[in-house]
Amino acid sequence: MRPARQGDFDGLCGLYALINALDLAAGSRPRAPMHRDLFVALAHALPRQKLRQAMDVGLEGRDLIDAATAAFPLFKKRLGGHVSVMRPFKRQVFKTDADFLEAISDIMASGRSAIILNVHTPTYRHWTVAETITAEDILIRDSWALKALSRGRYTVKRGPYRIHPSDTLLVHFRPFRRLAREGG
Repeated sequence: MRPARQGDFDGLCGLYALINALDLAAGSRPRAPMHRDLFVALAHALPRQKLRQAMDVGLEGRDLIDAATAAFPLFKKRLGGHVSVMRPFKRQVFKTDADFLEAISDIMASGRSAIILNVHTPTYRHWTVAETITAEDILIRDSWALKALSRGRYTVKRGPYRIHPSDTLLVHFRPFRRLAREGG
């Protein structure tokens, strides 16, 4: 029997995805006490009923944005900047998978940003972070066992394996500006 993993007994993948996306957007750093503190702050930012719901069926995008909006400002000094989380495609309809992948590729290439995807399969719903897009796969930074989403299997349209563009989250990191000292 394999060891238990995140997701086997809880639906907290969204909180892990926020932390994994922040690491990508702000520049990956080794796991530190700050990561645990951030996870706890995100969980505490959820209303008690939402946290109970997350343990059973997971969280919605709005829940993740609300938790991030409450928790991330508490860490801006430790992070060295400001973090924002939004749904960039909330009202946008993509005609093809390629259009969606191009849109998230552009965001990922812009720097200091990461994309959180909401993935649905016949057996689960899951939040994960897009790391790279290849011709065959969307490589992901995941809190569970997933390594990649096959572009041939997942679609933004109808089907048993879907990525929901309207639930896609953008995590953006804006570092503090360093004031240049004036010489004289």
